[in-house]
Amino acid sequence: MGSLLWNISIEYKHAIGEAAIEADVHFDKDKAFRLWGASHGGVYVPVDERTQPSPDLKHLPERDLITPSGKRLTLMNPSYMIRQVMSEYAVEHAVKEKLTTFPDKLLNQINKPDVWEIDALNAFENGKTEVRGIEEINGVPYMRLMRPLYIEQNCLKCHGSQGYQTGDLSGGLGVAVPMASYLDHEADINASLGISYSLIWLLGLSCMFYAFRLNKKRSLERIQLISELKDMNRKLGKFSFQDGLTQVANRRMFDTLLQREWATAKREKHQLALIMIDIDYFKHYNDGYGHQAGDDCLKRIASALNDVSQRSTDLVARYGGEEFVVLLPNTDEQQAQRLAEQCRSDIAALKIPHEYSRAADFVTISVGIAMAVPSVNSHARELLEAADQALYRAKEGGRNRVETSL
Repeated sequence: MGSLLWNISIEYKHAIGEAAIEADVHFDKDKAFRLWGASHGGVYVPVDERTQPSPDLKHLPERDLITPSGKRLTLMNPSYMIRQVMSEYAVEHAVKEKLTTFPDKLLNQINKPDVWEIDALNAFENGKTEVRGIEEINGVPYMRLMRPLYIEQNCLKCHGSQGYQTGDLSGGLGVAVPMASYLDHEADINASLGISYSLIWLLGLSCMFYAFRLNKKRSLERIQLISELKDMNRKLGKFSFQDGLTQVANRRMFDTLLQREWATAKREKHQLALIMIDIDYFKHYNDGYGHQAGDDCLKRIASALNDVSQRSTDLVARYGGEEFVVLLPNTDEQQAQRLAEQCRSDIAALKIPHEYSRAADFVTISVGIAMAVPSVNSHARELLEAADQALYRAKEGGRNRVETSL
C-alpha cells in the first residue's frame, strides 16, 4: 500500500511538472511573438468585421491607411495581435493567454487583471521575476504562470502617453494551461497502478513491468513533443537577434539591450561602458582578397571578440559592415581600457595577412571607448556618439590603437 501511495504522489508531481513545461513553452511563444511585433512597430492588416481600428491607438496619426488600390488598413500593436490570437484560438487550444497590467494603467478593459494577476503584479513590483501555481478559473484547475514585462523603446509608440519610461514595469504576460488532460492522464496511470497492484498476486511482476513501460513511453513521447516546441521557440528568438554571418548579436539586439542597460544604469546610478571597433582598411581587404575571404575574416574577428568578453552581462554585437561593439554594464574606465586593449591585441595576434593595409602587414582594428553614468535627462545616443568620436580619433591617429572619449 505504501508503494502504491508513493507512486500516486510521483504521478501527481509528473502531471504538475509537465503542465509547468507546457506553460513555459506557450509563454516563450507569446513573448517571441510580442517581441517580433514590437520590433516592427506593429503590423498593418486589412480592416474587416473581426479586425476593427483599435480605439486604444486613436492617438497615433497613422493608425489607419488607405492603399493606392483603395484597400483600408489599420495598425495592430503587439497587444492587439496577441489578444486577437488568444480570442480566436482559445477554444481550439484551451490554453488561456493574457496581457494585463495594473487597473489604473489599462488601455483596454478586456485586459483587466483578476485577483491572482493583481497579486502577481504586486510581486513583480517587489522584485519577483515569476509567479506560478495551480489555481482555479471558474471552478476549473489551471497551471498559471505570469512573468513581468518591461517598457522598451519601441513600446513607447503606444504607451508613451501613459507616462512610462524605458525600463518601467508595464505589466505581465500570463499563461493558464488547463490541468484536465494532465489529471486525466494521471488518473489513468493511477488506475493502471491500482489494477496492477491488485493483480500482482495473480499475474506476478510482469504486469507491473508492463504498466511501467507503458507509462514511460507516454511520458517520453510527451516530453519529446514539448522539447521540440521549446527548441522551435529558442530558434525563433535566436534568428531574430543574431547576425547570420558572424553568429554574434545583431544590430537589433544591441539597440534593444543598449536602451535597457541605459535605463538600468540610470536607475541604479551605475557606469555603462561602450567599446566601438572598426577593422582597419577592410574595404581594401575585400577588394584585394575577395568577399569570401572578407566573410571568413569577419567570422574570425567576431569569435576572438566573443572570447574576450567573459561576463554573461557583456554583449558583443556586429554594428554594421566591418564595425563591432562591446556593451559593458557596470564597468569603470580602467576595466574598459583593459578589455579594449585586449581586443586590439588578440585581433593582431590572429596574424591574418593584409598586404593592402597601411597600418600593418596583418589585419588590425581601431578602437574607441566611451563611458557614462546616465543622468535624468541624458540619452543612450550620447554614449554612441562619444564612442564614435573616440574611434574617429583612433583612426586619425594612425589606426591599430585604442582611444578613450574626452
